[in-house]
Amino acid sequence: MTRSFGPIAVFRRLLYLYGRSVEVLDRVMMAACASMLVLVVAVNGIQVVTRSFFGRSSVYNAEVSLVISALMYFAGYLVLLKRREDVALEYFYLKLPPMARRLLDLLIAAAIVAFFTVLLAASLRYVRLTDMMEDPILPVPQSYTTAPILVAAVACLWVAVYQLLQAIERLAGAGGAT
Repeated sequence: MTRSFGPIAVFRRLLYLYGRSVEVLDRVMMAACASMLVLVVAVNGIQVVTRSFFGRSSVYNAEVSLVISALMYFAGYLVLLKRREDVALEYFYLKLPPMARRLLDLLIAAAIVAFFTVLLAASLRYVRLTDMMEDPILPVPQSYTTAPILVAAVACLWVAVYQLLQAIERLAGAGGAT
């Protein structure tokens, strides 16, 4: 059994390793989402109990809940993006010829990479801007509460680039066949 070391074999091997890193990221984010969900429910439960029984409400609980919810939202979106469980119009998609589907997959993947590239650039500017400000509630810089957007943009871009490379491989592998 001989191993091929041509450029296509190297590309496929690197894509395989890249895919494994995306799988690990997916599992970590899924576990993080589950943990954050438990934490948000606990924080909000404490808020309900203290407000109902003691007539007191904490702005700290509310702020922590918002920050954790934002983190959970972005981690959850990454899981959906990786698993391709977002909204799809499969009825129309499946009516297209296979080559048109591959081309459409490539265009959609490129648009998603473009979106997360713009989000990354904007969130980097946003975090730098808010780094100079104090959070109005928590005793931390404001950038601690805006950093989840930056982290999510990096992680989602990692997954989106992988999906773009997969789309390129599928299109190139089609060899012009329909």
